[in-house]
Amino acid sequence: SYKKSFQRVWRMLLGLCIFSLGYYMFQWVLGDRVTIGIVDFFLAVLHNPLSLAFWYLYMYIGLLIMMPLLQKLVSVLDKQDCEYIIGLSLLINGVWPILEHWCPALTSTELFDFALFDSYVAMLMIGYYIKKYVVASKRLNILALIGFVVCVIFNVLMTYHEYLLKGGNDYLVYDPCVYLPIILEGACVFYLASNISIKGNWLKIIKLVSGCTLGIFLISDF
Repeated sequence: SYKKSFQRVWRMLLGLCIFSLGYYMFQWVLGDRVTIGIVDFFLAVLHNPLSLAFWYLYMYIGLLIMMPLLQKLVSVLDKQDCEYIIGLSLLINGVWPILEHWCPALTSTELFDFALFDSYVAMLMIGYYIKKYVVASKRLNILALIGFVVCVIFNVLMTYHEYLLKGGNDYLVYDPCVYLPIILEGACVFYLASNISIKGNWLKIIKLVSGCTLGIFLISDF
């Protein structure tokens, strides 16, 4: 419901502001900020994340705002519709920028507008697709492991290639998490994690640790 979604939005906004305040005051203590104030703090939060890791919270809050409509959208999509959205999103935002980097002649005009095909929405759609349509099997488990390893190796080798090519400068070409190799890594991990059967004390430990992950994330830069 809209009410539930905006409760989540409010909770994330509150968390963002409270923990951003900690980083804000820490910057002041270090001398990175000459003056501090309430208005200055909120403008700082509005303009840029006060912790580099907090980019994720901004993106996540945007997804939460869209969630009621995305849920209504997905309820009327069939398997082929999901594949269409996922495929085009990954092609436009995950594959084409890499091809443009390899071959600048392929750079397309910015007048193309594919607003619906957003990589972060596609990531949600991939998770939904895996849970609803993918049947777990030993063969798929092996393929997911292989896919994860291959994508990691690709990113390491290509990043090293850029490092050598640019003399140690501007080598994070393959770093954006919307690029295909990184999205596929995430999809493989999500599939494997969704199909691991854990019971007993291990399950209790995992539940305990998983409940701490947001807190760990929020204070990680400290």
